[in-house]
Amino acid sequence: MSSNNRIIPYRPEIDGLRAIAVIPVIFYHANISLFSGGYVGVDIFFVISGYLIASIILREFAENKFSFISFYERRARRILPVLFFVISCCIPVAWFWLTPDELKRFSQSVVSITAFSSNIYFWLSQDYFTPTAEEIPLLHTWSLSVEEQFYMLFPLLVMGLWRFEKNNLIFFLFILTLASFSFAEYSWRNNPVANFYLLPSRAWELLVGSVLALYQAKESRFKLKDEIKDLLSIIGLFLILCSFVKYNAQLPTPSMYTTIPVVGTVLLIAFASPDRGVGKLLSSRSLVLVGLLSYSAYLWHQPIFAFIRLLGAREYLFVGVFATFGLSCLSYLYVEKYFMLNRHHGRRFNYFLLTTLFILFVVGILGHLNKGYPQRGVLPEAEYVARTEFARHDNGFCFYSVSSDRGLEVGVDGTRCSFGREHGAQRRVLLFGDSFAGMYEPFFKKLADNSSMHIVSVTTNWCSPTLTEGFGVPESSERSLLQCRFNHAWIKQNIDKFDTLVISANWANLLDNDKNGFFDFLRLYSAQVEKTLIMPLPPSYSPERINELRRDLFFRGSVESVERFSSVDIGINDDLKKYAAVFPNVSLMPPNAMFPESSGIFSSADGGHLSVWGAFNSFETITNSAIKNEFYDMF
Repeated sequence: MSSNNRIIPYRPEIDGLRAIAVIPVIFYHANISLFSGGYVGVDIFFVISGYLIASIILREFAENKFSFISFYERRARRILPVLFFVISCCIPVAWFWLTPDELKRFSQSVVSITAFSSNIYFWLSQDYFTPTAEEIPLLHTWSLSVEEQFYMLFPLLVMGLWRFEKNNLIFFLFILTLASFSFAEYSWRNNPVANFYLLPSRAWELLVGSVLALYQAKESRFKLKDEIKDLLSIIGLFLILCSFVKYNAQLPTPSMYTTIPVVGTVLLIAFASPDRGVGKLLSSRSLVLVGLLSYSAYLWHQPIFAFIRLLGAREYLFVGVFATFGLSCLSYLYVEKYFMLNRHHGRRFNYFLLTTLFILFVVGILGHLNKGYPQRGVLPEAEYVARTEFARHDNGFCFYSVSSDRGLEVGVDGTRCSFGREHGAQRRVLLFGDSFAGMYEPFFKKLADNSSMHIVSVTTNWCSPTLTEGFGVPESSERSLLQCRFNHAWIKQNIDKFDTLVISANWANLLDNDKNGFFDFLRLYSAQVEKTLIMPLPPSYSPERINELRRDLFFRGSVESVERFSSVDIGINDDLKKYAAVFPNVSLMPPNAMFPESSGIFSSADGGHLSVWGAFNSFETITNSAIKNEFYDMF
């Protein structure tokens, strides 16, 4: 994303190419449908960066002037000031605008940026193409981390090859390019999120630009007629523009598809000339100006759009486009240019950048350690947390999340958690299933506290009540699969110790994909207990709606919400009731008795799962209803 360094001859058409890259990126994130492939602007930036950085490094090596300290200082001076400025502007907005969970994640992303590893952080936490990604203010910094990691490694690579294989440098870089591209083709099929974010599958895009720079350093310009160069430039621009309007988020990236904009970029860099054709267009004053603003514009656009969405004002995203370019002008004039032009203050600026980096790191760490400062809100901290957090092993419940808590050992410990009196209990109840069973644990804790039941909870990630091998666990979650296998072996051996079996799951997924396996499970285990109870699907919310409700709850202390089932929720619960009716001792807990349509009830942790407070509230609701006695009889 960074602009060219004046060590190499200035090429205005490359600044124009930056403009061609950054505008579709901004329009894509503004949800302008014409630019459904606008995200490939980042791929264009990668090629440009690889080309310019390699040109600088190769020239300095050739002149025996290369210095690692000087190189990294120039990169830091170019990249960090405006980046740190944008982050610093985002912090007070985040404080007043983000809920605790959002502020905690924001703080974590700040820490990852200061460690030049935000691409790794977002790989572990967020798929780029999901709706919730649009509301993450610093998500776009993943691409800066890819470049920064490349800047750290590429000079070392060139130094080693320059010393021992100088004449074969272009050959080795070409081999590395092919290796990285091949890895990307493998990776998008096997780990698409890692493929999108991480350097090994992105390096080929930067290396393509580097190979071009090395070839031009050896051969000067391509020896072709001007007419041929003009034609190739037109083809390059055509390939780029086609990818902007024809691509969409469903295409794997990076992949073979990415070669289209990458090749287009190479053709423009190699053959466009500022005095004619496409190169003259790219060198026009308006495009060059936007190109000069492109780095600032790229940094500003995502937080502006994210905060607009978090405010619930998506219809005003177009205002964010104007705000992006307005703020870009200011940061370019008063931050970027200031640091680039005042190079004689090098040591003082270096201390300033290091101090700022340290301060941002500390701010991020504190935001993480303080869990997003829940005391900022209207409600007491404990109440807000209970209203929005999920029941887990580490907050007093049983859900055994081996996929997210690496401190948990796979095995028998996942079956040892229970509620109520173990000795002298009149009924022994087993709660079994995945996180949609775990979310009901506060409900069953209340039940155990108000009865003579002993309730054992055996729940872990994605572990559905089905007899189909795999149990619906994603292939990427090996620990969850191992724990789920253990849980299923355990229930097979211990079901005879219980009077009642309670099951719950992500019913929408299970009934769509493994209805037969669920029936087999129900048939096998309902025959071995006196009663089997199916817990219903609670009302669900879209990601946008859940964030809106959580924000209202945090900053206003109340929500304007009605606990209402969608038509999909109603259909799933109706299906569950029909399935339960097949067996004489199976019943469905009445959904409407647990979740009545009453104003002001907000019981969801994340849009799908109940919160701790929501599960507690469901128990209070049903035990205060007309079916209280019928409810206890279900067990």
